[in-house]
Amino acid sequence: MQNLRELRRLGIDEALRGRERLLQLFEEGLNAPEISDRRITKYGINITRQVQVSGPQESGAILISYYYPEGDLSATPQVTSIIPKIYQ
Repeated sequence: MQNLRELRRLGIDEALRGRERLLQLFEEGLNAPEISDRRITKYGINITRQVQVSGPQESGAILISYYYPEGDLSATPQVTSIIPKIYQ
């Protein structure tokens, strides 16, 4: 519920084409700066990237974790988690 509230504060609301906006942010995130949270396991690689977001009332960022199965960085990754951050 907290993620939902923070996404709405950033202007991402499902009733207002929020799903399309999230998909756009996921696409942008593929080229966004990587934060120092790369995790490598025998199953694949998780890379977390930060995308800046400005809503009508608030600005912030979303940390997006991408999972690359079998460590194949040329494959299309899966989004495994998002963490919205609101700047105060």
